[in-house]
Amino acid sequence: MRHVGLRYVSLFVFVCLAGLPAPAHAGTVTIANYNFASPSQSFGGYSTNIITSWTVVTDPVGVSWSNELPGSYADQTGYVNPGGEFYQDVGPLVANSTYTFSVEVGQREDIGLPTYNIQLLDAGNTSIVLASGIPSAPGSYNFVDFTLMFDSASFSSSVGDNIRIEFSAASSINPLLQVNFADVTLSYAPDQTPPSGTPEPSSFGLTLLGIGVLGIACRKWFRGAFSARS
Repeated sequence: MRHVGLRYVSLFVFVCLAGLPAPAHAGTVTIANYNFASPSQSFGGYSTNIITSWTVVTDPVGVSWSNELPGSYADQTGYVNPGGEFYQDVGPLVANSTYTFSVEVGQREDIGLPTYNIQLLDAGNTSIVLASGIPSAPGSYNFVDFTLMFDSASFSSSVGDNIRIEFSAASSINPLLQVNFADVTLSYAPDQTPPSGTPEPSSFGLTLLGIGVLGIACRKWFRGAFSARS
């Protein structure tokens, strides 16, 4: 009879654990050529309208290793001149998660910045902007770390669609302007469930069921124990 009791107790534990929600996980989104190391350039060189793993929409864009940027900060960068645009579609949007995007934004020593934009879009419907913005001007021969954050709970219709990372610059009568990018990252973490004194209906029901099973197990164990003494 003792083995029977243990079997019911094990069932009780299983039922209670089954009522708990599965833990959500944080993650890092894979971004191909995130540091613009390809195609590889020699010092002072640059590519024209070619950025490996990124899609070029309009020129002029590319990767460069410029002596007008601090080489100790980033050897190669992705660049955009006025009128240029490129993007990459990365992993699908995960529900109920807070996303953090970061990129290093650089300004050359010899020329100024164009009017540019950094956007995270729903790749399935690019009219949906998940996050957008630009940092304060880095200053000549400098980089700044720029961060964007958004919560996918605000974009439930976009869950499952790929996220598009897009860099672009507006057209200008002055073509001698450029913005540079390095070290693009994107990560996410599950939203925290607010504490509540009322259990979820499903968990509450399963817990009651488990208590009932435990009660039956105890009753059968006591009954068997007293029967054995008689």
